[in-house]
Amino acid sequence: MKQLIYFFTSLILTCNSIASYSQVKGEIELRKISLTDSIQLNIDVNRFVESINKKEIDQIKRISLELIDCSLCITRDYNDGPPSDYIIAIDTFINLAFQDFIDSPLFRAIKTRGFTFSERFIPDIHPRNLPKTYDKDLVIYEAWVQTYEPNEWAIGHEGQSHCFQFVKINGEFKFYGLDSVP
Repeated sequence: MKQLIYFFTSLILTCNSIASYSQVKGEIELRKISLTDSIQLNIDVNRFVESINKKEIDQIKRISLELIDCSLCITRDYNDGPPSDYIIAIDTFINLAFQDFIDSPLFRAIKTRGFTFSERFIPDIHPRNLPKTYDKDLVIYEAWVQTYEPNEWAIGHEGQSHCFQFVKINGEFKFYGLDSVP
């Protein structure tokens, strides 16, 4: 059942991602992550979450892109309106995370449920938050956490998952963004 929920969650996230990547020309491919990448991603994701928990701004910035893709962050107030492509500064994300993360259902789920990892290949795309030297094909390494199981939050609620997204730059994972389904 968990695999089925993960599959549909991943499918919905792909559809959401496609909407923000209007320039996608090829097929998006969900891949099984290699054992080596899975081990390193697990270390880096937990380091990232712990850095948020401890409010270690320098560490968060060191393992993040300067601009990240955060569809969850655009629900906040902006003076000039939210960005159209969900790209925000890592400083904005840090401020939001420090306000809400520690007491959130997401943080509780990470502590109790852990992560599931996958790799998403999106050909012929180069979002503006990636360095110019990044390859033309986007590879996103995903760390999923089931925030709510179906019916856990309320009877009839389909459940919710969050996805911490990373890209590999010069052999290191960098925080790329955060998304959720639904």
